Amino acid sequence: METSLRYATNSRSLKILAKEKFPVNSKTRLQLHGELDTGAGVPSYLCAMIRHLFPKASTSLGVGLHYDKREKLRCLVRGKKKFPVVTDEFVTFNIKGRCDFDQDFVQELLNLTGIYGSFKKIRIYASELATKCLRRSLICRLEKTIGLSTRI
Repeated sequence: METSLRYATNSRSLKILAKEKFPVNSKTRLQLHGELDTGAGVPSYLCAMIRHLFPKASTSLGVGLHYDKREKLRCLVRGKKKFPVVTDEFVTFNIKGRCDFDQDFVQELLNLTGIYGSFKKIRIYASELATKCLRRSLICRLEKTIGLSTRI
């Protein structure tokens, strides 16, 4: 279970957030999350969502219910699509969006929550480079400490 604490200055109360993901099968999971307002002693919101991954299409879709103490019950539909920029998928273009409906299925919100790029190859290269530098640094320190040279 993932948990976190938040303190908002406008409400002046500590909020406890919790999220749990239960696998249904290899491509589907049930996600439950909520927030407890410690000042009022009641949940601020509760959400249950089923998320499904479509790996061949590089897409995920989530459908669920969200209960908010102000807006009551809403239905959610969320999606994410990944477009590879190059064939090896190290550079991708990602789009995330969501649509909310009220209890009468009247659309309240439709927006793109994120458009961003991902550069995996750069991160992998940087990680490998950092590992090589750290290894070289440790070897140099060991040589100085022991007084030996490992170079031929």
